[in-house]
Amino acid sequence: GVKQPGGDGVKQPVSRDPAPSTSKNLGYGKYEGKMENGQPHGNGIIYYTTRHQVVPSKDIYAESGDYVTGLFRDGKLMQGQLHRKDGNQEFVQR
Repeated sequence: GVKQPGGDGVKQPVSRDPAPSTSKNLGYGKYEGKMENGQPHGNGIIYYTTRHQVVPSKDIYAESGDYVTGLFRDGKLMQGQLHRKDGNQEFVQR
């Protein structure tokens, strides 16, 4: 057998994560987490910089300084936890 260059039995690490964590400016805040097709998709966090409705179906608004952790699908928050800057938390669901 011919020895290949670098073929000393050491495997190079291969990244197999199809959706690397990235960040996206949403206008009203910043998303950090999994993305697909340029949209939040998977687990992630939105850090709000301006007042914004968390989910369209509910009268829940995040204020600047709040953040939400949760599960996103095609850019939309499906369910998660809203963390208020005063320390209170609230479960939100689409």
